[in-house]
Amino acid sequence: MHSTLIEQGFDLMLFGMGTVFIFLFLLVTVTVGMSKIVNHWYPEVEVDTETVAAQPPLDPRIASVIQIAIDRYLER
Repeated sequence: MHSTLIEQGFDLMLFGMGTVFIFLFLLVTVTVGMSKIVNHWYPEVEVDTETVAAQPPLDPRIASVIQIAIDRYLER
């Protein structure tokens, strides 16, 4: 049986779109699975906000050196 060129093109289009759909479905499924596994093995560490807030403020000399470095970088 001879199929027309339009039918062959339609078959090829469906095959290509099906392949892409299956690939993307597998990609999303594997990515979600890996994310759940990683979150199970390495849960997010909670930072104690009191410890962060209790750190001493930045030394003014260091702040000025950082500002000078930023200014020189932006001049380039």
